[in-house]
This record gives sequence, structure tokens and C-alpha cells, in this order.
Amino acid sequence: MKKPLLYSFVLLIIYEVLLRIINIEWNTGQHQFNVNAIKVERMLIESDLPTKLLFGSSYSYRLNEDYWDTEILNVGLAGFSFLEGLELKDHFNIKADTILIEVNMLTRSLNHQFVDSYSSHLKMIDTQNAIPYPN
Repeated sequence: MKKPLLYSFVLLIIYEVLLRIINIEWNTGQHQFNVNAIKVERMLIESDLPTKLLFGSSYSYRLNEDYWDTEILNVGLAGFSFLEGLELKDHFNIKADTILIEVNMLTRSLNHQFVDSYSSHLKMIDTQNAIPYPN
């Protein structure tokens, strides 16, 4: 009885030490809707955006931005379609040289409630003087 408890305690200490030694970037949310909010707010607030934007659904949501050789901002939204991201981009007049769109379901319509939640809350943000997103 004492050995499994001792092993568990030792493994827990090793895990804690490794987490403190290894530099891991924790820039994700606890739930897909938290990550959606992080992605949208990053697109709307960051002043130094990449010139390529990726819009899509849960497929592109899972892609890591580090997969590509070039800088691409992934605005794939889990549970939504590419329409919400494009609508927010147009509403806030965000410019991009290249827009990549991932489509897996054409029958899903624009979720106005999601778009309006950002449109109404972020009207007062000065995107020209925003603090850059840490890399």
C-alpha cells in the first residue's frame, strides 16, 4: 500500500520539476469556445497581423500555425464555419494579402449572435495602438 503511494508522489514531484524546467507555451483555452475567443480577439486586436489569414471550421481550428513556413494567422473556429471569421474581418476592416478558406459544410449559415457578440463589445478598441500578441 505504501509503495504505490510513494511512487505516485515521486512521479508527481518529477512532473512538477519538468514543468518548471521546460519552457512550454500555454496559449490555449480550456474549451473550444475559449480558444475561439482567443483567435478572434487576436485577429481583431493585434496590430501586427500576418498578411495571410486562414478561415474555416473545426478542421482548420486544429491546425497549428507553426506547421507552415510562412506566417499565417489561423482563425478557424470550432463549431462554426468560415463565414463568422470573414464577417468579423469585413466588419472591422482587417486587411490581408491572402485569405485561405477551409470549407467542410456549405449548408451552415452565418451565426449572427456570435458575430454580434464581438461587434458590440469591441467597438471601442483602438486597433491601431494595440499591444502586439506575444510570440
